[in-house]
Amino acid sequence: AEAEIHASRDRYAALAAERELLLREVNHRVGNSLQIIASLLHLQASSAAQDEVKAALTNAMGRVAAVAQVHRRLYTSQDLKSVVLNQYLDSLRLLNFGVFAYPIVEPFNLERVEVLHGPASILYGQASPGGVVDMVSKRPTLDPTHEMFISTGSYGRIQGGVDLSGPIDQNKEFLYRFTASGLDVGSQVDHTGYERVSIAPSLTWRLDNDTTLTVLGTYQRDPKAGFYNQLLPLGIGTITPYKGQYIPTGFYSGEPNFDKTDRTLGAVGYLFEHSFGNNLKVRQNLRYSDLDTDFAVVSPNPGTDPTNMTRGAYTTQENIRSFTVDNQAEANFNTGPFQHTVLAGIDYMNATDKRLNGSLAVVPSINALNPVYGVPI
Repeated sequence: AEAEIHASRDRYAALAAERELLLREVNHRVGNSLQIIASLLHLQASSAAQDEVKAALTNAMGRVAAVAQVHRRLYTSQDLKSVVLNQYLDSLRLLNFGVFAYPIVEPFNLERVEVLHGPASILYGQASPGGVVDMVSKRPTLDPTHEMFISTGSYGRIQGGVDLSGPIDQNKEFLYRFTASGLDVGSQVDHTGYERVSIAPSLTWRLDNDTTLTVLGTYQRDPKAGFYNQLLPLGIGTITPYKGQYIPTGFYSGEPNFDKTDRTLGAVGYLFEHSFGNNLKVRQNLRYSDLDTDFAVVSPNPGTDPTNMTRGAYTTQENIRSFTVDNQAEANFNTGPFQHTVLAGIDYMNATDKRLNGSLAVVPSINALNPVYGVPI
């Protein structure tokens, strides 16, 4: 049996090396192809006689550049499941530099998602030149709206929410909006699941026809914000059986009474706009956020025996506090037959990241084929 394990390990190691070589070749060819496409589009745009054709080719070139950037980030990323690009909420950048503390926006709190293509994205500061995605929160409305939903699904999923909005007074000087939602769902892995409660109130004050102030607030609590589950390398017990047995798909390698990913987010800010009536507008957007994450996990060490998986433990408590403000001035004017829009502004961002980490090198082992939980840690 020991010789069979070593032979399987050597075979999968050789296959992994071969796949890595092929992936490097694919990366090289894809990178060259994207560069050639961008160069051809640039040449075509330079020689195009019609402005509409030139604009379309330039736009296509910007999109190819964005795809190339995503490709490079995916290839250099340590985690190929996702790639982190610049994120914006209400025209203010979301800071994602935390290890385990990072903001996740509840989709039910959003009015829409705006996509800005091409180099115009630099109007948002240090953003990707290929474009940015700005998430827009639900805001108070002049007309009353009332929505409620409830849904269910696999793994005991239960989800519901309410969205209420409208004027507070008869003159519609003050408008309100209240959005709240909750989620509770399990997963195919035992002792795991996701839970979330989100509340997002907002209030708009229409001082006059030229001035508005909207205050936005968010409280989001994720008692179960995710989980980490790790199995043996080389497909032992999953792709290939171990002594005629497979590891159950519901097996959890951690400790249910110890593991947790608890995230709490609180944010408050405002959107201010004033029009001077002579084609000149000024805006100021501001947000302060406080994000706490309490993370603890027991995970197995590399090994080849699913009946005796040695494990270690790791914990971290992380807090990120951020302050962001963006000031803008917009002017619209004409010079002869030409129309102009000039946008100028300055933004400021400040954030602190505090972490308290702990680790335990040795935790009692677990049998993946017959797990027993509840060991003291």
